[in-house]
Amino acid sequence: MAVGLEIDDGTPCFLAWFRPLQPVGSCSGTADAAPPAPVGQPAAAVAQWFSVVSAQPVPEHDGRLATARQAADAYMHRSKAENTLRTYRTAVRSWCRWAAGHALPALPPSSEDVAAYLADMALQGRRTSTIDLHRAALRYLHHLAQITVPTAHPMVTATLAGIRRETKETLPRQKTALTWDRLVRVVEAISLHDLVGARDRAILLLGFAGAFRRSELAALKVDDLTVDEDGMQIRLGRSKGDPQRKGALIGIPRA
Repeated sequence: MAVGLEIDDGTPCFLAWFRPLQPVGSCSGTADAAPPAPVGQPAAAVAQWFSVVSAQPVPEHDGRLATARQAADAYMHRSKAENTLRTYRTAVRSWCRWAAGHALPALPPSSEDVAAYLADMALQGRRTSTIDLHRAALRYLHHLAQITVPTAHPMVTATLAGIRRETKETLPRQKTALTWDRLVRVVEAISLHDLVGARDRAILLLGFAGAFRRSELAALKVDDLTVDEDGMQIRLGRSKGDPQRKGALIGIPRA
């Protein structure tokens, strides 16, 4: 039996699954090998399996074929952003709760059940973008399990088309940009007599000067900064606009 720990929104949850014993003399798998897909098992087992498999670590090289295949799976998951995988885990847990509440199989479901799940979300007033995300999460779940994907069935596609036609959603309001004059008023209202205030002023000013995203500012470390007489040079190791993680150097002149 293998045991893992998942932390979801600050709540720890222990996960466990069984692996078949290897015959004597056979080559056992690596310690972190992914468990097999829980086809036909309870919905809770499906949700736990997806959480474990979608967060599978990259193994150390040992020259074995099983390790290479495990590494291929781990690298495949890393083709998607961690935020995307985190959202998929939440969506799969939501699907599994719904399936369990209606005594339906979570893996694999029928296309009729998937269409009913998406329609139920629409009846609850969920946004079409959220419904599309749940469909994508279910598609990824079946892709990892290597079984037929029911979300591509014409019934599911037609259900989504009908939801979009009937849903009356207001267009998102365009956010007003924080201009320099407004930023100055905000910064001047922050106290300089404590470290929290100094930090907040630095974050706002640096974010404005470099046009950084919130995630980019939050990920900055002291080692990413180089300061000289001309200003500051910031090294971005990862960014939403840099999916290949090539990195970028941003110059902030003194002013």
